[in-house]
Amino acid sequence: MSFLDRLGRERLYCDGGTGSLLQAKGLRGGELPERWNLTRPGDVMDVALSYFRAGSHIVNSNTFGANRLHYPDRDELRAIVEAGVRHVIEARRLAGRRVALVPTMGALHEGHLSLIAAAKRKGADEIVVSVFVNPTQFGPKEDYAQYPRDHKADAAKCRAAGATAIFFPTPENMYAKDHSVWMVEDGALSGCLCGARRPGHFRGVCTVVAKLFNLAHPDFAVFGQKDFQQATIIRRMVRDMNFDLEIVVAPIVREPSGLARSSRNVYLSQSERECALALSRTLREIKAQAAKGARPWKSVQKKAWAALEKAGLRPDYVEAVDAVTLAPVKTLAKGTAVLLAAFAGKTRLIDNAVM
Repeated sequence: MSFLDRLGRERLYCDGGTGSLLQAKGLRGGELPERWNLTRPGDVMDVALSYFRAGSHIVNSNTFGANRLHYPDRDELRAIVEAGVRHVIEARRLAGRRVALVPTMGALHEGHLSLIAAAKRKGADEIVVSVFVNPTQFGPKEDYAQYPRDHKADAAKCRAAGATAIFFPTPENMYAKDHSVWMVEDGALSGCLCGARRPGHFRGVCTVVAKLFNLAHPDFAVFGQKDFQQATIIRRMVRDMNFDLEIVVAPIVREPSGLARSSRNVYLSQSERECALALSRTLREIKAQAAKGARPWKSVQKKAWAALEKAGLRPDYVEAVDAVTLAPVKTLAKGTAVLLAAFAGKTRLIDNAVM
């Protein structure tokens, strides 16, 4: 079996940095020249980078733990993380493996795990899951600090679902201190619905997703239909910016009650969960009306808004749009996408259905 074949099937774990430096220089511990110092992070970083370039998945060194030191420049640490992800995945691709990327913000649930399953069905040999709560897509009064995080549980769920690599970047890994370039959609798709109500949200989404594409170089990436506007914008970004990958959109996964799975569902009290069921119930009723034939959207919209309010929700929007362009439509008909957003208490929930 060739080295690349083995690399395509097995995880490569490299231990050490100190020993390799000593060996490379032909020195024993007591013979280190003053100009070369193990307490300098840059010296060990060079070895870590060389391991990653060779295809290592993990590089472990106790140098910084023993000396209680940290990388003085976060950009150095970011370089290590980027090098590791890129070189591991590139080695897998060279071995002929088909790579899928599943971008997430963590707090994984059955909806996220269905994206991993969709990647399997699509024929992925390697499924890379990124777990990153991206600060640039949150507004100043939104729930970035409170957003649920549980890396240990997320890693276990990913492994059980069949993911072959899990990437937990930090803001310092993803954004340089003087980061100034953004991926911006001109508003044709992002100026409505959630984009109109969350200024800057999709600038942050597009930028971080573009970064993840550049890091992972996947053959395809899987997103969920629940974030309908996001998936539509990402698909357009891939087309317009000539990213060499395919976007796969997996169906919404619901709880037995009908509530769309969401990491933010953990915020809901029992009474708020009961109120939130009105979202899926309203979509079912609208879909039933559409099945009977085209009808004016305004009358349907008015009834749907009233139904959400009657259930105890505070509607944010109730819109019918073209499923490709997100342009508003005047007639509810087959192929129309209906998107809802409403607050259950302080928690903003979204849901949608294509007629």
